[in-house]
Parts: sequence; C-alpha cells; structure tokens
Amino acid sequence: MQRRRRCGSQESLLSAGCVSSLELRMDQSVIIKPVHSSLLGQDYCFEVTTSTGTKCFSCRSAAERDKWMENLRRAVHPNKDNSRRLENVLTVWVVEAKDLPAKKR
Repeated sequence: MQRRRRCGSQESLLSAGCVSSLELRMDQSVIIKPVHSSLLGQDYCFEVTTSTGTKCFSCRSAAERDKWMENLRRAVHPNKDNSRRLENVLTVWVVEAKDLPAKKR
C-alpha cells in the first residue's frame, strides 16, 4: 500500500490573509483534488498540485470545498465543458458461466 506524503504547506481559506498568490497555468499539469480528513487531521481539505509544488487548503464545509475546487478547475481549464471527451466504458453481462458452482442462498 502506497503511503501518501504529507503536503509541504497547509493554508486555510478561512483567514483573511491566507494565500498571497497561487500560480495556476492553463495546462494539464495542474491537479485539484479533495484530501481525506485522516491525512491532514482536518475536515474539508483539498490540494492543488502545480509544477512548483503542492498546497493544501481547508474549508468550513464540504459544499464550500467543492465550490472552491470547481471554480479553480474552471479557471485552469475554462473550455473543458465545451471540448470533446473520450469515454471508455465497458459493460459486461454474463449469460452463461461454465464450471462455476451455483450461488448458495
């Protein structure tokens, strides 16, 4: 099992002077994702990973975190909703299975 490294910094979006700047370029290298509370010991966190490093941010609620993440994603990828996507989906239905024991009920 891979251990997750702890973020180098954790900023709060609750304070007035939280982050002076966060460089976000419009490219695919910026990753914005939620962070489980067990990793930082605080609820409603997310991290922003750029070419210069990773920063973690905390919010007051899950809804506020989701809103921040969505707005940052839209700032980094403004045309994502208007671009073509490739979706790979595989649906398998098993009609007959040989040499398998019957399901016990």
